[in-house]
Amino acid sequence: MPRQTKHTKDKFLNAGAALVQEKGFDNTSVADIAALAGAPKGSFFNHFASKDDFGAALIRHFGGGERQHVMAFLEASTGTPLETIRAMVQRRRDSFNSSQNCGCLVGSMTQTVAGRSEACRVAANEHFEAAREVLAGLIAAAQEAGEMDPDVDPARLASLLQSAMQGAMISAKSRQDPAPFDDILEIILKPVQ
Repeated sequence: MPRQTKHTKDKFLNAGAALVQEKGFDNTSVADIAALAGAPKGSFFNHFASKDDFGAALIRHFGGGERQHVMAFLEASTGTPLETIRAMVQRRRDSFNSSQNCGCLVGSMTQTVAGRSEACRVAANEHFEAAREVLAGLIAAAQEAGEMDPDVDPARLASLLQSAMQGAMISAKSRQDPAPFDDILEIILKPVQ
């Protein structure tokens, strides 16, 4: 893909991410995205076959960026595996305190469009599977270190933790209080005594 074309596509994705976080996917039009990207509306369709195709690309783009941040965070972590998992949850909690717009774009889009767009559902599932795999690896390491119950399947606990995080984001927004993240830290991720 020529540099200018990739640059334009990235502008659409970045503009779309900002608008979807602010207004939701259904309330964001192609015209809105093009205007914020500073590109003609017609050029949108040079990069995306449809708005749903754009949605799937947005999930992959945003999800890939989030995974890069998580991997950098993990590489920089000096804590034990459980401390690292807890720090990831704390980081999400802290982002809630600094911005009420802290929700997960992939989670929000999954709730909105995955039931009617197979492309978006597949992209979201790929993102969540990759995240669960990372979490399961950390949980297994925490179990090996004696920090977590070794009798719990790491993949199932990773799935539960991921679901709890998504639910905590929704609940924290509705309450305007990050307490649901504290429940994850104090109940699900409580160190083995």
